[in-house]
Amino acid sequence: MKRCLKAAFVILLVACSSGDSVEELVMQLHDQDPEIRNSAAIELALKGEEARSAVYPLSLLLHDDNADVRSAAAYALRKIGTHDAIRVINAYEIRGLRS
Repeated sequence: MKRCLKAAFVILLVACSSGDSVEELVMQLHDQDPEIRNSAAIELALKGEEARSAVYPLSLLLHDDNADVRSAAAYALRKIGTHDAIRVINAYEIRGLRS
């Protein structure tokens, strides 16, 4: 239940999207607050291929201590959908299967 409420909260945050630029959102990926990193990753996902410059910073979040942030980063990479983004997410998933 708590996880569902948290997911609903994130969706609400995204619905009230900040309108920040890709560069501003990439800066937020480095914030100490996991909810800010999570929200920034989801907003980058909504920008799709426009956020292709965020692929490397998002790839770093695949190793974040927070599971929600890792999940949001993976989602964003899938939604960005460039060759590099897909390559990163595929490599991450293959490593996960080996663990």
